Amino acid sequence: MSGRRKLTLRKIYYYLVSFATLIMLIIGAVGVIRNAIDVFYPNYYYPNKIELQQRYSRDNKEMDAREIEKAIEEEQEREKNNQRNREIRQLAESFALLLVAGPVYLYHWRHVRRIEDMEDHEEIEKV
Repeated sequence: MSGRRKLTLRKIYYYLVSFATLIMLIIGAVGVIRNAIDVFYPNYYYPNKIELQQRYSRDNKEMDAREIEKAIEEEQEREKNNQRNREIRQLAESFALLLVAGPVYLYHWRHVRRIEDMEDHEEIEKV
């Protein structure tokens, strides 16, 4: 209440862990939102088609135009699948951060509140 609270190493530990896990929760929540948008509204980036055509023409002289076009489409599809897999993996990592940090934060913050309540109770008994 009005008295000065004692700062112990234990309290500092609980406050620091609570703060760190709260930051992790914020980062995880932002990551979930951002990655969910990427998964449900993808913005695919393909390798430049002209550069691919030049590379295939230069590296594979025996390929005709149809084969080069097919190879480019396959490479773009492969890149699209890789990008989608990365986005899904990043979404899962963000959820994992929430699942790990959430309980750790709750445990430590409740412990901080318990310590504060005990100190308040002791102050009231002194009066």
